[in-house]
Amino acid sequence: MRSIKSYLFAPLCFVVSFCTALGNSDHIPANTIRFTENKNQWDANIRYRANLDGGALFLEKNCFTYNFYDKETELSNHAGKASGDGFVKSHAFRLTFLNALEQATIEAKNPAKDYCNYFIGKDQTKWAGGVKNYRDLLYKNLYAHIDLEILGLQNSLKYNFIVAPMGNTADIQLSYEGLKEIYLEKGALRLKTTVNELVEQSPYAYQWINNRRVE
Repeated sequence: MRSIKSYLFAPLCFVVSFCTALGNSDHIPANTIRFTENKNQWDANIRYRANLDGGALFLEKNCFTYNFYDKETELSNHAGKASGDGFVKSHAFRLTFLNALEQATIEAKNPAKDYCNYFIGKDQTKWAGGVKNYRDLLYKNLYAHIDLEILGLQNSLKYNFIVAPMGNTADIQLSYEGLKEIYLEKGALRLKTTVNELVEQSPYAYQWINNRRVE
């Protein structure tokens, strides 16, 4: 298990922003990442789901689960050019917010005009219609006096830790499980799976990056 701990203190309200690059920005135009609510079409622990370039993100109360697949093999299969058995490799990993508060809540913001219908399989208890999509999510009180905002930004995910007065950034602890490799490079956190690579970086907080460590 790898965790990232913060060591930055401030007396005033401020925002610490991180952006996770997911791949070629030409694949997903700006503002098309949507967070789809769970109306019993998925397991109860999943609150929202987002389609990503080459995968999906499942958002739970205190963690994010990413699941990516080999896009090149998938495209070859659809084009009828698959070699071998046509098996598509996938890789999932989890980001957990360690010691997050139990009373944290999730608010969906900025609803999109489109919606989804799920009528799959024979189990009608898993059917859902008019499922809403949202552009932003806000985790209220993820830590004491700290909220987490997550939104799509072109072909990336951006999340902001909003630290109110009396909030302590040392409470923010991120644990990554299931990655092939994780390391810091030139102020950016590089996350490698067996099918792709993601980059997390803060465009604003140089000192923040230099005052956190990977364990």
